[in-house]
Amino acid sequence: MKNTKRLLVILALALSLMTACSKKPAEKTEEGKAPVENAETTEKTEETEEKTDQPAEEAKPAIEADELKFAMRDSTLNLYSFDDGQKYIRLDEFSEFLAPSIHRFSIKANDKNKRIAMKEGEFNHNKKSVSKLDLSQVEFDEYELRLDKESKNYRVGFLKGFYFLEVNDAMEFFDFKLEGANKDEVVFAVPDKKQMEAHNNRDYDWYEDQAHTGEYNEGNCGPTSMGMVLKWLDPNSTATGESCRNEVPNDGQWWSTNIVEDYFKAHDVHYDDVFYKYPELITDEIDKGNIVYVCAIMKEIKENTKPESNNFGRFYGFDGGHFFLIKGYKVINGELYFEVYDPNGWDKYYPDTNEPMGKDRLYAAREVDLAIKNWYMTVFSIYPAGK
Repeated sequence: MKNTKRLLVILALALSLMTACSKKPAEKTEEGKAPVENAETTEKTEETEEKTDQPAEEAKPAIEADELKFAMRDSTLNLYSFDDGQKYIRLDEFSEFLAPSIHRFSIKANDKNKRIAMKEGEFNHNKKSVSKLDLSQVEFDEYELRLDKESKNYRVGFLKGFYFLEVNDAMEFFDFKLEGANKDEVVFAVPDKKQMEAHNNRDYDWYEDQAHTGEYNEGNCGPTSMGMVLKWLDPNSTATGESCRNEVPNDGQWWSTNIVEDYFKAHDVHYDDVFYKYPELITDEIDKGNIVYVCAIMKEIKENTKPESNNFGRFYGFDGGHFFLIKGYKVINGELYFEVYDPNGWDKYYPDTNEPMGKDRLYAAREVDLAIKNWYMTVFSIYPAGK
């Protein structure tokens, strides 16, 4: 039996050798090379050639910067690096820079659906620090990003509530580019659908400085703003901060927002009280041709230590609660600014124009946003009769 098995094995080996050696020798071409032997090999070769002809995926430009700068700001945005060698933004940090600009959104992540939705008017900022996290543990997956009813899928990193998007992808999705000598300055494109500035001016002077409003001038921001409202509505109005204060003395104390509303009603001022959520509510009112009366905490509006050099920022040291008017807006390098009439002038003038510093001052919307939210979240939209 053992001999039989051994014979069978020997026969099998012999047959296999015969089969392997029985192929017809390949014919040689004129160049002396063997032609393709069968159709299967031909198909594989053609497939290889087709793949070779396809262009390679274009590599993403390398981002050399470790942080990004935003035009007209002093602050920067950190970038993060992972094993792929690319630089990433953290979406919640980046959105905080966008929030007061012409792009406002919030982040709401749904891990189950792999979707990060950005909705106008709300912003959920992740206050946790990423410094103590092990960035090597980040997990990447494809997410759908949505903004202004538009969506696109991107490779996004996720780590304990933080979302990371590669800088080149962020540039594409949020429509900005990097400029400057070090290619680290963020400059947003201007969407055609967005109006970039609006000014609800009058062809006569209606600004007033509270410094000249009588005995209680230090607390007359409310009455002086009211006097400006009445002048804006009626060129023939003789109202002043002092006359408004005299009507409602309030024992020389600051006016409250209740006094403001009572005064509107007593003088038939047409207004809407608007619960404030985000800067676009104010730009919408400006676009309607209205002006906005606000009560805000001024410490949130950064002081310009050289206020005579330009018209940006708070031009005085006072940082408490304050009334002023918003009568326009302007987008500069992707940053939204409110154009205000601030009555807290105290005879401060620009040396080159001799115009009051409180007139047409530009306050960053991101700062006004905090100033309103941290003080009084109702603003008053003023509009002419008949609108």
